Formats: sequence, structure tokens, C-alpha cells
Amino acid sequence: MDTDYLDDLPEGELRPLSKQLLADLKEARERLKQSPDTSSRPPSSREPWQSNQSSAEPSEEAPATDDLSALDSSESSSDDLPSQDSATPPAATGDSGKPKKAGRQVGSPGYSRNLTLPVTRTIEHRPDCCAACGQSFADNTDYRPWNARFELELEVGNAESPKLQIEHSRHDYFSATCPCGHQTLAEPGRGADEDGWSVALSEWHLCGPRLVSFLVYLSLSLRASRRRIQAYLRDWLGIYLSTSTINQCIHEAGRAVAPVVDEQLIAELKAAGLLHIDETPWKEAGQLFWLWVFVSAQTVIYQVGKRHRLVVNQLLGEAFCGLLMTDGYSVYRIFPRRLRCWAHLVRKARALYQCLDSEGQAFGEALLLAMILLMRNIHRLRESPPDAESLWAQNQQLLTLLRSLCETHRDIAHVDSRQLAGEFLNDWEAIVRVVETPAHPLTNNVAERSLRHWVLLRKITFGSRTAQGSRVVALLASVIDTARLRDLNPWEFIAQTLAERRKNLPVPRLPILVLA
Repeated sequence: MDTDYLDDLPEGELRPLSKQLLADLKEARERLKQSPDTSSRPPSSREPWQSNQSSAEPSEEAPATDDLSALDSSESSSDDLPSQDSATPPAATGDSGKPKKAGRQVGSPGYSRNLTLPVTRTIEHRPDCCAACGQSFADNTDYRPWNARFELELEVGNAESPKLQIEHSRHDYFSATCPCGHQTLAEPGRGADEDGWSVALSEWHLCGPRLVSFLVYLSLSLRASRRRIQAYLRDWLGIYLSTSTINQCIHEAGRAVAPVVDEQLIAELKAAGLLHIDETPWKEAGQLFWLWVFVSAQTVIYQVGKRHRLVVNQLLGEAFCGLLMTDGYSVYRIFPRRLRCWAHLVRKARALYQCLDSEGQAFGEALLLAMILLMRNIHRLRESPPDAESLWAQNQQLLTLLRSLCETHRDIAHVDSRQLAGEFLNDWEAIVRVVETPAHPLTNNVAERSLRHWVLLRKITFGSRTAQGSRVVALLASVIDTARLRDLNPWEFIAQTLAERRKNLPVPRLPILVLA
């Protein structure tokens, strides 16, 4: 299309084309004006010179004001789709033209450990009794060494004598022969085999439990790549581990804590009275998946899967009786006892107020004013003011006005106004439940805040390469954030759990925080 094409058009065809061009121009202008204040874009999407121009969000601590510019959005991760700049780079191809798989290629030379550390201590393992008849061995039993292994463990010291150093231990295993003739061997512990895992739980491992926990900390908490972890260990601790060993350690830690999540934390989550749910995009082998978060007062569960109701049904079941705080995703409507996040609604109302359609602007302004007054009254009612009865009456009038506005605009020509009015009416009970019970939260900031760290991890690492890698991230993230909520050290718990699981002992429970 150019100027010559437009000059040749008759007037009857030019008018519809002009209307279409005007609609496209308005849509483009409104898209350019989108910001964290008017959409679900995260605050990190602001320009550098705009980073400090943030205003107060609808919070649970401070009352909202009646100034339209005083409302700001909470940082949302649910619509934070990976940008084109952060797309997974194309895979390298081999001579056959097929994409190369990650890791060592067939026919490439291998590399072994080329760093020799002095042994700091020797630990002897002797059998206590005969494995055949059960008779205990006497003190003068002739123990003979039959095997040995080396282990690198991290020593962290204590508050009076802090330190961070590597201890290189030699574990010697002995055998003994019983008078019954059976030879009993002392062997490294080994966890039972489990389907779905490519890593084994075994004491026959170079890295000790605390060192493995430290690798998890560097990878997930500090968001370091395998190469950077390798460089840190070499530069600061004087040891060399291959990236494959580092990855294996992290996956072994994920397998170790899996029963804690599957058997303990999920059961505690189902019994919660209030549950916050949100989801954010996640990449697995370049494919789009979603990282789900479920947050209660003392438990956090992460899962990687498709954006489908099956994820929610499989975790909670349809018999969940608690309250759910969610966004407007239609999957959540199968749960009758639900709360809607007002921050999402405020952003959409503000975007409507700033659109280029006059009818949409009026509708957006009316929605914003009504919601601002309702939020102000909700905050005041939480403090049990003397004028509570008048505030309740005012809230009922505002709700009547709000519903009337939505019913009036549900069939208008402006698309955004029609969609927002329909969203209010579809989720009406979930939206007004906080007005009826002011003690309930107004926003889903708890779940969104839980996802922020993992959104940054996804942007740095481009997600995970395998289904097992996604599961490991979700399991370890669940234990780490749950331990933080319960005022526990997650790294000590991961190390303890891994040590017990390597010996095939019962899985320790994650203690619940007892509130005074």
C-alpha cells in the first residue's frame, strides 16, 4: 500500500479503509503506552531513567488513596513472557546436520581429575555383625581392607570460628569372616532404586552432603551457571569438579528431597485455609512450559507443567476446601471459594482510563474511582473504626454502582471495555468476597513475590534442558522457600536429607514453625 494506491481508491472504499487504519493506529498507540502501571509487565521493563518513578501499589499495609496516580501495580510474573532477546539460542549441528545433544559427544576425548589433594583424615568402616547369622564380631576379629573411596566435604565452622574450607577424607572399608564361614563386607550406603530418575543416591560419591548443598546454593540461590560454579570452586576452595559432576550433584539433591515435597509438603498445602496461586512461563528444552507456585502460610510448592487445569487438579484435587487467591485465569473458576487479585483489575482499569476511546475512558475512570473508595474502606474496616456501619453501607452502594457499570458496558462496541466488564461479572463473587470479609488479602502479591527470583533464574539460564531438570528445580525451590517461611536453614536441611537418603534411612521431616 502506498500513496498511489490510496489516490486510485474510490471514496466508498476509502472510508472503510480509513476507519480500519484509525483503529490500528489507536491500538498501536495504546500498546506503546503500556507500562507496569497499566499492564502486567514487570517493573524491570521500565526504561532506566524511569526506574525510580514508581508509586504505591494496592497493598495490605497502607490504605489506598483516591488519587488515580497513587495506585501502582504489584510486580506480576504471570504474564512475563520470555522476550525475543532471551530466546534459546539455536542448537549447534554436527556433520550429519542433526542438532548436537548437550554434554560429551561420541568419540571426543575424555578428561579425568588432574588435581591431587592431600588427605586430611581417614575414616574406617568395619562390619558390626555377620550378615548371614547375625552374630556380633569380637574385638579381636581379623578385619581386612577390601575397598576405599575419597570424599570432598565442605567445612563451614560456627559463629565463633567461621570458616569455609574443603576437607578431603579417605573412607576405608573392611571385611570380616564369621566362624560360620560367611564373609561380611562393610559397604557404602545406597538408596533404593526409584523410577523416573537417572541419578543414584549413594555414599559412593566424590562430593559430601554439605558440599552438594553448597552447589545447590550457588546454582539456585545465586543463579550461577555450572561453569561459574566450577570456576568458583577452583579459585576459592582449590578443588576441581567437572560440570557433569556439578549437575549430577544438584540432581541428586533434588531426588533426595522429593519425598519431603511429595509426602509432607503437599499434604500440608491441601490443609491450608488460604492458598495463593500463580504461574509464569518456563522453558524446557526450548519448549514453553509454566512454573506454577502454590503458597500457604508456611508452605511453598513449585511445579513445572503445562498451563492447564490438570496441574491444579492433580495437586489440590477438586475437594480443596480452602480459599484460593488467584488472577483471572479461567481454570481457577472450578473452585467456588476464591479471591481475585485486585492489582490486576486496577491495572486493567487504569489502561482503560488511558485508552483513546472516549467511552472506554469514562468506564475506566468510573471503575478506578469505585475500586479506590472500596479499598480505602477495606483498610479502614480492618482497624474496627467507630463508623464501621456507615462504611459497610457505603461499600454496598459502591458495589451496586460497580455491577451496574459492568452490566451496562458488557455489550458495548469498544472491545477492551466489553472484555473487562465481562471479566468483572464472571468473577463477581471472587472480587467482592474481600469486601464482605476485609481480613482477606486484596492482592496476590505473596505468590507473585515468590516467583520473582525464579523468573530471574529463567532469564539467566533459559530454563532447563530436560524434564528431570525441571523437576529438580521445582523440588529444590519448594524446600528452599518453605524452609525460609519456617525460619529454618534450607542448606543444612538439604545436606541432612541427602546424608540420610544415601544411607537408605527414613526421610527427615521439615519442621513446622510454631507461632507464639
